[in-house]
Amino acid sequence: MRESGLVVRVLRREPLIAALPASHPLTARRTVRLADLRDEPFICYPARHRSVVYDTVFDVCQQAGLVPSVAQEVGETATPVSFVAGGLGVALVPASVRHLKVTGSQFRPLAGTTREVQLAVAVRTGEDSPHVAKVLSRTHTLVGGPR
Repeated sequence: MRESGLVVRVLRREPLIAALPASHPLTARRTVRLADLRDEPFICYPARHRSVVYDTVFDVCQQAGLVPSVAQEVGETATPVSFVAGGLGVALVPASVRHLKVTGSQFRPLAGTTREVQLAVAVRTGEDSPHVAKVLSRTHTLVGGPR
């Protein structure tokens, strides 16, 4: 994909999952429906930065007839899960976040949606630096390529 002087390469696609406090009743289920989260406070990535995760979470919720009640906006990948573990709300996060293993949190797949978020990297159009090529190669290796 090309955007105003940039080439954007998708490295990975992954589904959103629900992050829940370990004591939450929904952890007894194998999957969670978005409708089950209707009355829950949400921990979200910040709106002001127009995060692709923020946009995807709100699109998915809107399609399910749900307007998330945002309790807290956080910027770092691990922070929503820490807040969830502390009982401050629930979060929808990329599936790879489940590997953070934060005590007090549990994760469940979402039922009824197949939406994914993309992890991507952008480089300038025509960029031919060997250093950039090396970073791209290593990044691609680390994330395992498009899924």
